[in-house]
Amino acid sequence: KKDGSGTRPYSDRAHRMPPQPRAIGQRRQGPGARENPRMERSWTLRRVIPSDADMVAAHGCFRPEDAECRPAYAQWVKPKIGTGTYLGWFAVEDGVVVGGAGVVLLDWGPTRGNPGGQMARITNVFSAESHRRQGISKALVATLLDHLDAQGIGEVRLGATEPAREMYRSLGFTEYAAEMRRVRQP
Repeated sequence: KKDGSGTRPYSDRAHRMPPQPRAIGQRRQGPGARENPRMERSWTLRRVIPSDADMVAAHGCFRPEDAECRPAYAQWVKPKIGTGTYLGWFAVEDGVVVGGAGVVLLDWGPTRGNPGGQMARITNVFSAESHRRQGISKALVATLLDHLDAQGIGEVRLGATEPAREMYRSLGFTEYAAEMRRVRQP
């Protein structure tokens, strides 16, 4: 049911998506493989495309109090997907999006620790409540990291909820407390 904004209201259930021709279902292989052999995968991963902007916005603005931001987020992210400055993947099971994750590429400028100057910020990590604890988020983030590694982007940051911290640690992330934040209220 539409809410008049052009996007579907968020729910914590899986989201139905039409099949996409760019589906990628290969699993990570090699010495750095990060897969739990006890988990049978019933889903595949595919890259997001510009027409997925509403779904990406639903993941990015998932809280009910953020619902009014979804149309603006979708409008912002759609061209970013097209230009490759937002990279995202969905986990799809039987045509239903059951998870997603993305990364925003930032032209940060060269620094001592990052002479290449490009940095990435992981965002919109999501798995449907019915599909949690199945390795979906970890597989999505690992896919993002593989893609960033292939592009030579070594500095990656993210915000992590307490329950997700152990997963991120297992992927090589460490706490970084040197930042502060200011949000100006309208």
